[in-house]
Amino acid sequence: MTGTGRRLHSRVGRAALRRAFIVAAIVGPILALINHGEAIVSGTLDFSVFCKIALTFLVPFCVSCVSSALAASDRDALAGHPGGDTLSQLQIPHTFARKE
Repeated sequence: MTGTGRRLHSRVGRAALRRAFIVAAIVGPILALINHGEAIVSGTLDFSVFCKIALTFLVPFCVSCVSSALAASDRDALAGHPGGDTLSQLQIPHTFARKE
């Protein structure tokens, strides 16, 4: 696994994966009907359409996982934890910066 892969894996915990499955289970069928509704309704599903439908479910799963990883990274950065950027390295508008 690459360095980026390890960082993503460490940021995406069990709860985030469960949430990603739920998002994919809700959003996937909606996208599948929008993108492949004619083939589904007419029953003309071949292997290529089936693969495209599977990828349609994979997209919201991946988006949810990456969003969770980025949110964890931002949270760590703001808290000053190792693995995240320090607060001084972030470009935060002065209205949100800590007052000393």
